[in-house]
Amino acid sequence: MCGRYCLYSSPKTISNDAGIDVNSNYKISYNISPGKSILTIFNEEDSKTKTYGYAQWGLKTPQNFHINSRIETVDSAPRFKDAWLKRRLLLP
Repeated sequence: MCGRYCLYSSPKTISNDAGIDVNSNYKISYNISPGKSILTIFNEEDSKTKTYGYAQWGLKTPQNFHINSRIETVDSAPRFKDAWLKRRLLLP
C-alpha cells in the first residue's frame, strides 16, 4: 500500500537530529500506514519554537485517507491548501 513508512530511530537520535528534546515512548514500527497516530515535529503556533507531538497520518475524508498531492496544485487544491500554507511538519 502506498504511503507506508517506518520509524526505528531512538528518541535520543531524533532529539539530536531535530535539535529538541523528544521524551516520547513511541513504539518502533516498520509498517506505519495511513490513519495511524504518528510522531511529528513542528513549530509552535505563531513562533519558531520546535516541539513534538502526535498526529494522524494522512488527511481523512469520508472516502479515504489522502497522503499525496501534486506539487503543481498543492497550494491551490481545496483538499491541501490550508495545510500547505499553515500546518507543515516533519515526520521523523
